[in-house]
Formats: sequence, structure tokens, C-alpha cells
Amino acid sequence: EANRLFSPDRKEGLARILIEFGDELGTKPRPEELDAPPPDYARALAGRCETNTLMYVFSRSVQWVTAAEQFCRQALEADESLGDVRVALARLYSLAGRQDEALDELALARKSDADNPDLWRTLGQVYEAKGANEDAEAAFQRAIEIASWDVRPYQELGEFYFHAGRYEDAERMYTEMVKKSDGSAAAYTGLGATLTIQGKFEEAAAAHRMAIQKDPNSRTYTNAGS
Repeated sequence: EANRLFSPDRKEGLARILIEFGDELGTKPRPEELDAPPPDYARALAGRCETNTLMYVFSRSVQWVTAAEQFCRQALEADESLGDVRVALARLYSLAGRQDEALDELALARKSDADNPDLWRTLGQVYEAKGANEDAEAAFQRAIEIASWDVRPYQELGEFYFHAGRYEDAERMYTEMVKKSDGSAAAYTGLGATLTIQGKFEEAAAAHRMAIQKDPNSRTYTNAGS
């Protein structure tokens, strides 16, 4: 259900599902209360690690950093081979400005999970934060190669190009995202912003109108009005 809800337009739905999942996991006995931890205990901790990381993404409240790091570390103590947990931990470190620690976790994750597209997405974000633009671009492109069906790296690479002033590349990426996402509001919004800054006002207005059609809310109306 969380996977179905995950898209740039439905993050709140994903957070709700993950929080409910985390609450359910919290009802399980603690491992010290058992002769041996249940077989899915490491995965349960991994789920809570990801839940708290996402809550920090949404809220930027420091309390979620502490909780997320705790659950990530506990999950790795239970099963150090969980590459996706290291990716979540790296994303948390990156958001908190701890880029070198993020790179350390991603290097460990690559040893066991080198074809994880989220690893490469996160690596792109870390490199971008460090100003290593060529490495960042290559990482985002690798994520797309591994999981061409996932719209997130298209959006992230589009944002990277936009911030770098490479507006034609950003337009190309958001156009591709429109196709891959079946025309999501986020894709049209990004495309509209990229067209606007290039002075393609009629095309930009059309893109923003499509965003409103897909998801009529204050943000899409504001973008169209501006």
C-alpha cells in the first residue's frame, strides 16, 4: 500500500501508511523479552527507521533525526546486510548536513546492494550537496538506468539541472517525467517552472493548467497565477 501511494503528489498518504505500520510494529514484544528476536525483527526496525526518516523530511523537526538514527542503528545491529537501511541512514545524514557520514554509509551499502536505485538517488543528492555536480548527475542517471519506471530520479535530475541553470536539460527531464508518471501534477509543475524561466510563457501556462487539472490545490493555482 505504501508503494502504491508513493508519488511526488501523495507523500502525505505514504507517511500515514508508514506511521500506522510503525505503530503496529511497536506492539510487538521487545527482543529482550523473547528467547530470540522474531525473524522479521530487523525488517520491523528497518521500517521504523524509514518512517522516522520520512517524518524528518516532512517536518524538519530534530526529534525525528534522533529516533530515525536509533532505529536505523538497531536494525543494522540485528542484520548488518540491510542495504536499504544504510541508504535511509545516509539520506538522514545528508538532510542533516552530515554529507561525509552519508557517503560512508552509501559506500557500505554498495557492497551488498549496488543495484538499489534509492542508493544512487541518495548518492546524487549527497554529491549535489557537496558541489560535485558531475558525480551527482552520473548518480541520478544510474538510478534511472536501474529503475526507469520510478519517476523520482527523473524529478530529482530535473531539479538538479534547474538549479545548475541547465534549463533545456531540465525541460527534457520533466517532459520525460510527464510520460513516466502519466502526467502527474508534480511533473507538470516542474515543466511549467522550467518553461517559464526560458521565456516560453504560453507553453508554461499550458503545463501549469495541466497541473491544476491533475491536482487542484493552492500550490498549483499559485504557480499558474504567477
